[in-house]
Order: sequence, then C-alpha cells, then structure tokens
Amino acid sequence: MNNDRIIRLERIRNCRDIGMLAGKDGRTVRSGRLLRSAAPVSPSVKDLADLKDRYRLAKVIDLRTDGEKGENPDVLPDGTVYIHNPVFADMHAGVTHEEETRRNHSLPDMRILYRMMMTRKDCLANLSKAAQTIMTHDYGTGSVLWHCTEGKDRCGLVSMIIEMALGMDRDTVREDYLMTNLVNRARAEAYYRQTLVSTGREEMAAAVRDLFLAKEEYLDAALEAVDSYGSDEAFLTEGLQIPEEVIKNFRDSMLE
Repeated sequence: MNNDRIIRLERIRNCRDIGMLAGKDGRTVRSGRLLRSAAPVSPSVKDLADLKDRYRLAKVIDLRTDGEKGENPDVLPDGTVYIHNPVFADMHAGVTHEEETRRNHSLPDMRILYRMMMTRKDCLANLSKAAQTIMTHDYGTGSVLWHCTEGKDRCGLVSMIIEMALGMDRDTVREDYLMTNLVNRARAEAYYRQTLVSTGREEMAAAVRDLFLAKEEYLDAALEAVDSYGSDEAFLTEGLQIPEEVIKNFRDSMLE
C-alpha cells in the first residue's frame, strides 16, 4: 500500500488523497484534489490551516445522517462549501454512529448493510448525487473532501464509485478501501478490549472492533451488487444513472 497518500492531520482521522492511484489506462489521478476522511468534527487550528492552505479545500460532502450531523457538526476552514448528502435517511446500527446506535447491542451483519446501500433505490440515488457532486466540481477553486463518521463505509463506497469512474481496477479499489486499517487498527483493538471488559461477551467485542475496520467481505458484498449490472461502467450509468459525458469529462480532467 502507498502510505504516501495518507494525510497526517492532528485531529482528523483516516484522511487520505485519492491522488497517485493509477487507472487501467496507465494514467494517474492528480494529487491534492480528491480527499476522503473520517468526520472533521474537532480539527486543530493546524488541521484547518493545512486543509485551507496546503490542500485548498473548497467543498466538503457530509454523508452522515441528520442525527450524526446534529450530534457532531463539521468544523471547517472559513469559506469551505458544506453539502449535507446523507446516504441513509435513517439510522442503521454499525454504519451510523448516533448515541442511540452506540447503545444498541444488536449489531447487524455489515455485509447486508453494504449490499443494502448498493441496491436500495434511495441509497443509490444518494450515492449518485454525492458522486456527481464530486465529478462536476470546479477543481480550479480547490479540492473536495467527502466523509462519513469513520471514513470507512459510506465514505468507502463513494470512493469506490469515484475510483470506478476513473477507470481503476478492482485490486486498486480494494487496496484503497483497506488502507483504513493502517490507521484504525489500534483504535479498533482498544474498543474490543473495552467492550470485552464491560460486557464479558467476546462475540460482541469482536463485532464492535469490526465497526472500525475495513473488511474485504464487506466490500465484496458491495461489488456483488455492482457485478449484477455486468460491468463497472453499466453500474455507473444504469445503476447510478450518471451520464457518460459526466464520467468522461471527470476522467479527462482528473487523470494525467
């Protein structure tokens, strides 16, 4: 994995640049334009300065629910355009992180939730809206950052869509998805130990740990939904209803 893409901020976790990834045609993504992260809810002064000055952050897309946003609103550099684009209109334990969800000890199968995000009409419409906001942004004004709470699930699926639109193969998409574990592993293990002590239930502790990790079987569940369309391109244009011209213009402007 190319650790150079990890953006090391003080108080914004799991931040990285899609730049430097290569498409199947050999061209690479321009750096400093496409950023993904966990929720920027308590950035340091230095974080805000880095995002504004170093990365020229122009627009942020928040993929969280109303509840998550209400509990922990984004804190952004002055002048940043904020867009609230929830993937879910309601709460789903394990993907969303409202207080009520965190208290719920009945955590569902994440594979089912990934498949749901990729097959439910409202989720597909919301994913498409987020992706097209990224694709049609004027990058002359600066970069775009998208996030959910952990920067793993909803953020991961939007990233997958963007990477498919840029013509990346499955290995590249998978590698970027799994990079979350480079920064979240220690935190996930800490939550595992904490839950094990508080509940005495190893199965519950393991499920809580997995909320903070990217797992291949989760991504595979999403990719199965993509494959039902026959190809990545068909999923983009038929499943997400993204115009071919939008994809072409985005690819031409972002790859070098």
